Amino acid sequence: MIVLLLAVYACTASIVRGEGASALAGFHHTAWRVTDGAPPDIWAMAQGPRGYLWLGTGSGLYRFDGLSFERYVASNGEPLKSTNITSLKFTASGDLWIGYYEGGVSVLHDGHLKHYGVRDGVPPGMVPALETDAQGSGVWVAARGGLAHFDGQRWQAADENQWGYPTRRADWVLRDAKGTLWAATGDAVVHLDASTHRFRPFGKDHVGLNAVLANAPDGRVWVSDETKGTRPLESNGDAPLLRERFAKRLLFDREGNIWGTDAVRGGVFRTNVATASTTNPQVFASAQGLSADIAVPIIQDEEGNIWVGTNLGLDRFRATNFFPASDAPSIPNATPLLVANERGEVWTIEGTALSRIVGTRPAPVLTLPRRVRSAYCDPNGIVWISDLDGLLRVEQGRITHIPWPHEDWKDAVVAYGSDAGGGLWLSVFNYGVFRYTEGEWTAQAIDPDEANAAASAIATAADGSMWFGVSRDRLVHRTVAGSRVYGASDGLNVGGIATLRADGAAVLVGGELGYATMQGDSFKSVTSLPASNAITQVSGIVRTKDGDLWLNASRGVIRIRQADATRSSAAVPDPPEYKLYDFNDGLPGVALQSQPAPTLATDLEGRVWVSTNRGIVWADPASMRVNRVPPLVNIKAAYSDRPMTDLLNVRVPGSAPNIRIAYSALNLSAPERVQFRYRLAGLEDRWVDADSRREAAYSHLSPGHYRFEVLAANEDNVWSPQAASLDIEVIPGFVETTAFRVAAAIGVAALALAAYLVRMRLLASAFRTRLRERLEERERIARELHDTLLQSIQGLILRFQAIANRIPVSDPNRAGIESALDRADQVMAAGRERVRDLRTSEATAGDLDEAFARIARDLSFDHAVRFKISTGGAQRELACETREEVYGIGREALLNAFRHADASHIDLVLDYGIEAFRLSVRDDGKGFDPRMAMTFERSAHFGLRGMHERARRVSGRLDIETGDGRGTTISLIVPARSAYESPGWRSLRWMRGIFGGGSV
Repeated sequence: MIVLLLAVYACTASIVRGEGASALAGFHHTAWRVTDGAPPDIWAMAQGPRGYLWLGTGSGLYRFDGLSFERYVASNGEPLKSTNITSLKFTASGDLWIGYYEGGVSVLHDGHLKHYGVRDGVPPGMVPALETDAQGSGVWVAARGGLAHFDGQRWQAADENQWGYPTRRADWVLRDAKGTLWAATGDAVVHLDASTHRFRPFGKDHVGLNAVLANAPDGRVWVSDETKGTRPLESNGDAPLLRERFAKRLLFDREGNIWGTDAVRGGVFRTNVATASTTNPQVFASAQGLSADIAVPIIQDEEGNIWVGTNLGLDRFRATNFFPASDAPSIPNATPLLVANERGEVWTIEGTALSRIVGTRPAPVLTLPRRVRSAYCDPNGIVWISDLDGLLRVEQGRITHIPWPHEDWKDAVVAYGSDAGGGLWLSVFNYGVFRYTEGEWTAQAIDPDEANAAASAIATAADGSMWFGVSRDRLVHRTVAGSRVYGASDGLNVGGIATLRADGAAVLVGGELGYATMQGDSFKSVTSLPASNAITQVSGIVRTKDGDLWLNASRGVIRIRQADATRSSAAVPDPPEYKLYDFNDGLPGVALQSQPAPTLATDLEGRVWVSTNRGIVWADPASMRVNRVPPLVNIKAAYSDRPMTDLLNVRVPGSAPNIRIAYSALNLSAPERVQFRYRLAGLEDRWVDADSRREAAYSHLSPGHYRFEVLAANEDNVWSPQAASLDIEVIPGFVETTAFRVAAAIGVAALALAAYLVRMRLLASAFRTRLRERLEERERIARELHDTLLQSIQGLILRFQAIANRIPVSDPNRAGIESALDRADQVMAAGRERVRDLRTSEATAGDLDEAFARIARDLSFDHAVRFKISTGGAQRELACETREEVYGIGREALLNAFRHADASHIDLVLDYGIEAFRLSVRDDGKGFDPRMAMTFERSAHFGLRGMHERARRVSGRLDIETGDGRGTTISLIVPARSAYESPGWRSLRWMRGIFGGGSV
């Protein structure tokens, strides 16, 4: 199905145009004209099974959901047989049958159209009416060229031979509540006999051309034609009830009232069946606001609304809950006054007419001498009226004039009240509060903190105590024991107090910001209601017999059920549920403000009376119209970066910034009052109150599956039983996939490792530079010592030796000199040893095996020992510091083995392993005490301690195995990460290749 949006209904504007002009009492009228987007030439209407109002027009097929008109185009763009439609009818299966002005019919089934014409057996000519058969699967067609039946397979014309149908014309066809088929033939009305399957004429009543038929609630069939008007079909041919009313279409509503579109005068007429013969029908035409006088189709929808189609638009009549107190037109520049007391007596003043309400109608009492300013009715039924000359006291139809004590009082009365003693209390602006009794005015000090305080509202409780609203959020309770002041600290938060009601033990307060009820010794104020600001400017407040609370506020009348009002206690912060009645429900205006008397009252029968600036109306709380048809909620569209074409499979890319979901609800009575709530399962559990918004938006949804659900409630808070839902899948973007996350994690780890390797390379380079500088400094010192100190000492030794040679051998001094020279040779040898330790050439000039081999060769001159050196693994370059320490450990081990072990064999092994570098020096000498190896740190053997210290500096481990007569094995193990110049882990070779290789 393809639906093209034609126009969106501007709700407020259209209602304002229709409001207030209705001549049909108890109905609110709304017109959608061509200028509002309604299609012209509406000749047929029908309500579909999903609640849409379907319109057959001169320009095609449309449907209406209460807000917008949509031109309907069938699937695949299938065209209608004609765009000029004259009749519509839905079957029980949901198929829509369409009749045309040029003749022929079509059926819309599952979004596809099938056409039938004369060749198929459809009678020629315009089709004014369609009707389903008793089985519900077939259809009867009334056409200017005859009557025909379609049984689902084939067409069969109703002729005289087989069916007993007398003519080749059919103006109307109708099936009554019993299933009997009726047809208007142009001169008679016939019905189909179920036993013989033949049509028989009904009674003696002659019927003219273009007659229409309708079912009445009592089971009778009514006819309307251009010769005798509108009447029930009677076998004895009784006189018509509405002789002068010929209807193009006829309708009986659910209350039994007759509606018709007038073929002669134009517009719409309505009357009650019981009084149709004696009273003129109510008329509503273009003068009263109808979209046009040329009106044809008229139907009643499931919610009870009456719909009329005209050549210039569409009109709706909705039953209201408020009814005017008087049918008389309002008096210009005169504000109607509502006067009532606690006993339920209700009076009205319009202009100079004082009336007492009897039932629901005003009964005139007397005519006042002039227009009044304000009025009040005390508990004794005495009416007090304020005008420019003074105060009028009306009792039992007699007027007593009481002059004002001050000239300034004539337009300054702001509140009325009375006490248990029958005294009248007046609050006068700038003067204060006064009590009048037996011709005397007495000033009253009502506020203990402010002299001459005036009251904006006065109420008297059943116990005789009085309540005064004196200023913003300030209320004074006056009893025989004294006065108490209530304020904001006591929960009063209604702003300026406009009305008071001492209802039994309860005190009700209405003000500019809301209302308050007394609970115990404090007040509970309510300043807002859900989805509305209607709580402001409360000028009337009452509690009805059923315990419900009624308010007259700025936007209309508010009803709060007793259960909701009780639940909204001081312990419950949420505002109560409520029902708002406004001009859609029959209120002619808005609440009067700044009136001395309340604008809301109840009568003896429990009816509620309301005073507005456009008139006085009443409502019966016990029989208020309630729309119990829940709105049919649906999801219209979904948008991401573009509209979604398939709402059955909504897939949103994770890279999309947001998703918007448009939804609606079908409600024909008051679509502007439909409330919504929604949630997105998978993201939120609680429902979101959307008020009247018809779109939800979400952003930054994580990948996954979600379900959007939406519910709707009608104007009477009846919720749809089932939520409309939309399944949504948010597809992860590439950056949100697991593969990307894994790749990103690997990439981040690789970058971190690369940064680590680069950092290690930089640190290693800096370390090598510092080590090289240190070694170069040591070599410089060694050279200086060798070239200066050692050479000088060697020269001195030679000189002293020459001197010693000159001294005779027998001279005792020579022996001392020889001894000193021997000692000098030892010092010289030790110095050379230390200089050799400072130099790195032995450790860095070549490979370690060559360096150790040179040491062994030097030591072999003094010690006859067999020395063997071997290597294992792939020889690799050792780190500079590691090379130095390994060389120092190996040199010390070789010195100890050659000099102290008395060994015959010494083996040195260098193992370049993948996981670690190993140095091993083993001899077969005499060994030493193992305890000495274990306590090296506390011993005086600095060689062992030095080897251990060197091993720790390169994160290595030094092991010594020895024993008396078992030789000694010294082993050094250095982990690969500390031993080698570059890492030896094969798993990092690819990383070194990526990041430039090299050593770290």
